[in-house]
Amino acid sequence: MSVDQYKKEVAKAYIVLKGGKEKNDETKAEIKAHCKKKLMHYSVPYISSKFREELGCTAVQYLQRLRIEKSCKLLAASQQSIRQIAEAVGYENEKFFHKLFRRLMGMSPGAYRLRIRQADP
Repeated sequence: MSVDQYKKEVAKAYIVLKGGKEKNDETKAEIKAHCKKKLMHYSVPYISSKFREELGCTAVQYLQRLRIEKSCKLLAASQQSIRQIAEAVGYENEKFFHKLFRRLMGMSPGAYRLRIRQADP
């Protein structure tokens, strides 16, 4: 398993441990199994502090960045609507997706798509 894969697993495991929701039930089941196998003997605060220590951000922040990075790729390469892209990366609430995207990228998803497409004809 690569370091990036491990980081993703820990981020997802942390979300599940904290009671967050994953859209895909199969993924959620895999995460829970991973938690039982590898992480359940650690407390949530311990996992959280170790994650922050290693990556300099919380697991939630890390997972949000991963999802926004994926949405950037979809915005640049696909014709999907912003709503469809938000759902594809794990956000059911399009308004929250817009707010988070703007906070992390400094512009709206629509403005990002327009800028990328103008820069790359």
